[in-house]
Amino acid sequence: GPSPSSLTDPGYITNHMSYVDSTPVVGEAKVGSAGTKADWKTVLVSGTGGGGRGVFALDVTDPTAFSADKVMWEFTNADDPDLGFVVGKPQILKMRTSASTATPVYKWFAVFAGGVNNYVPDSSGVFSPTGEPALFILDLAKSASSAWVLGTNYYKISLPVDATLAATVAPGFLNFTATAGPQREVAEIYGGDLHGNMWKLNFRPWGTADWTMANLSAFKRASVTYPLFQAKSGTGTTQPISMAPAVVQALRPVATYVAFGTGKYLETSDRTSTSQNSFYVLYDDGTATPDSDASTATSIISGRGRLQAGTINTTTNTIDVPPFTWGRPTSDTMTSVRSGWYIDYLGAGERQVSGALLNGDTLVFGSLIPGTTGSAICGASGGSGNSYQLNVDTGDGNFRTSTVGILGQPQLVELSETSETISNSVGRRTRTITTQAVNSGSRGIEASPGGKITKTIVAGRLSWRQINNYQDLKAP
Repeated sequence: GPSPSSLTDPGYITNHMSYVDSTPVVGEAKVGSAGTKADWKTVLVSGTGGGGRGVFALDVTDPTAFSADKVMWEFTNADDPDLGFVVGKPQILKMRTSASTATPVYKWFAVFAGGVNNYVPDSSGVFSPTGEPALFILDLAKSASSAWVLGTNYYKISLPVDATLAATVAPGFLNFTATAGPQREVAEIYGGDLHGNMWKLNFRPWGTADWTMANLSAFKRASVTYPLFQAKSGTGTTQPISMAPAVVQALRPVATYVAFGTGKYLETSDRTSTSQNSFYVLYDDGTATPDSDASTATSIISGRGRLQAGTINTTTNTIDVPPFTWGRPTSDTMTSVRSGWYIDYLGAGERQVSGALLNGDTLVFGSLIPGTTGSAICGASGGSGNSYQLNVDTGDGNFRTSTVGILGQPQLVELSETSETISNSVGRRTRTITTQAVNSGSRGIEASPGGKITKTIVAGRLSWRQINNYQDLKAP
């Protein structure tokens, strides 16, 4: 492998070599069964990124006492050949392992998207026989000495691949977002792949014995599973999805909004790509009924023709989406309701590869525009992007060109201007929270456009009940 000394080589930027360059995650997990505090550990999980096809877990409960025996386990493509280069971010999640009809049993798992290039042989000749991307679910409590056994201490949800599309567009799966049930267990998982499919997996009814794509997928026809939506440009070109979607619970109507942008930045050719990318917000009302003929449908939402198109005004730096009613149109011409909205980025290679955050009803995210010089993806000079703040319900908002280079996922900072009213006669009060979105760029940080964001929530006593016979109930 590459020598660590290469990192200090002045030519490293143009002769890049990958090490352990995936994004780690740290979280609390119950990995023991003694029923004591010792069952809980602080765990770090990371992929090896472009440096190899693997994922590892470390016990970092006490960083001052870290040693080799704190390595919990490692999982590589020698354990499962469908594993690719895990360049996305793993998650540490609580999952119900028993069926919905049985007594609830919960365990903690490392969950991650299988990555890219699993179909390319490694130095030992190992590669995926199908090339299918997969969602991997690994038991955090597995001992380092025991072997990995599919269906026992790890599980794999394989995503189907369109063989015709795969002949020209490489498949892959990078990131996902999980929603939580009443016990903070995984309820659903949403994730997009490099073929533009936004998948929805429903874990609520199923125990581990039934964790298969056929059971979990929100929609299937004649035993073939299909996504919630497939992202394609206005000319019908597949748009890859590499970011984790933002999942928003809507109240009116009661539904889920799934927000994501398209694009990737993985290969040298991506630096000069001018493919059209877009940002979408989809309407998921929880049904598995497609909006077109069920006998031919290949997704629940059949395409961008069912969405409201927005426009970007470069003179005013604003985004406008014509008013619409959220719902399930059954044709592209049924404009009385729309299954969400979208905007097309202006071009010049603009794309979305980092996450979006929700602040109140405002989506905050930064796009990426690669640099135009340099011979390699990491050697490209410059690079920029646009910082967006868009209302998730209407799509309207504003944007500004980055002044700090290539943007990553923004951060939300709560300001000291937060205030709270005095409780009223029933104990209810309101709290006004003021936040500032901050963009982290390759050349520093900046405040996101649109200024401060203020939201008001109800605090204190939310409801009350008068018990008229309190004294009678109190009496012995």
